[in-house]
Amino acid sequence: MRLLFAILGCLLFAVPAAAMSVDELVQAIVEEIPEDELLEPGSTVLAERLDALAGDEFGLDQSGILDLRLRTAEAWLDAGYPGKVIEIVRPLLDDLAEDEPERERAGLALVAAWGVRLEQSEDPTKEPDAQQALAEIGSFAPIVEARALSVNAQRLMAEGDHAAALDTLDQALALLKDGTARSRVPVYALRVLAMEAAEIDPAEIDAWFDERKDDPAVPLVRSALLTDGQKLVGQAAPAVTLPYADREGKWTLTMEHGRPVLLYFFTTWADTCVQVTQALVQLQATNKDIDIVAISLDTKDTIGRLGDYRARFGIEFPITGEVLGWDGEIDDQFHVEAIPHLVLIGPDRRIAAVDLIGSDTQNTLKLLEQALQAQAPAPADPGAAGAEDIP
Repeated sequence: MRLLFAILGCLLFAVPAAAMSVDELVQAIVEEIPEDELLEPGSTVLAERLDALAGDEFGLDQSGILDLRLRTAEAWLDAGYPGKVIEIVRPLLDDLAEDEPERERAGLALVAAWGVRLEQSEDPTKEPDAQQALAEIGSFAPIVEARALSVNAQRLMAEGDHAAALDTLDQALALLKDGTARSRVPVYALRVLAMEAAEIDPAEIDAWFDERKDDPAVPLVRSALLTDGQKLVGQAAPAVTLPYADREGKWTLTMEHGRPVLLYFFTTWADTCVQVTQALVQLQATNKDIDIVAISLDTKDTIGRLGDYRARFGIEFPITGEVLGWDGEIDDQFHVEAIPHLVLIGPDRRIAAVDLIGSDTQNTLKLLEQALQAQAPAPADPGAAGAEDIP
């Protein structure tokens, strides 16, 4: 600490007091802290050292002093100490005018602290209503009120009241309708979590987003939420040629014409693959309009189990594989991050769907059937017949 104040003393001596800035103060502190201490998750070293400056003005004007206090609060927020943030920010809000940008910044720090406290709480349902608590302090910019609504939605989700949480998040989005697209992204992301918690069908979630496709925030949030595999949907399927794992010859994707192809990434040793294997055997027995091709990620040490695996489940669809496990190329081509994994390729040879694995065999079958229905050609319109077809 002596070194810190020595640095600050030199800085003050070299720079006229009126020109002293918070940036220079903070930079001096940061440079004095070992990098490993500064970057350690949950480190309080920066917050503590900023706190130590609270009683000294260092030539700062009133705006600079306020900036320093807010930076101290933000450092405590980064360290995960919401109580310290509230202790610093709450008194500041009483002195800030309604229209000052600093009030918005302080309000955001306060609401964020409430959010961290909610996450750390052993019983989130007993945490206070963030929207009401903010209203008791005074009026704030829409983005601050929207963040308070978002914290409230998280509390409602913890209570299991998903409908109320969704309504609260819609209120937040309405407040931000005239703001930047990026200001709405975290609210959209939280709403996705709320919809999933409410067990809303993925197709309904997609439809909800499609209704809002003109909002520039929607592509941003969809991109942020999508896995690499999901980002492949709509793109042309990679060219694939694989050796059969249980017989001579090779299989290539171009061998299939005009029918959907379902690629099934699995291993013989993963118990998690069992229910999906059972679902695909049932699907093959009932649906003759799809080609199922299994892609084994077994290695040479486990591929010998394939014959018993095929017999155990009555598998009739072809099984291919490089016999290289995760060291092959095929899993990278389709961004397979875990097994089991399903990829539906449409008749147009574009990837039509991923995320087709449900909680059990029947749920997986339901998801597959829905995805296949979306690939079925539309029925002919009798009213569209030409005049020559009319008797």
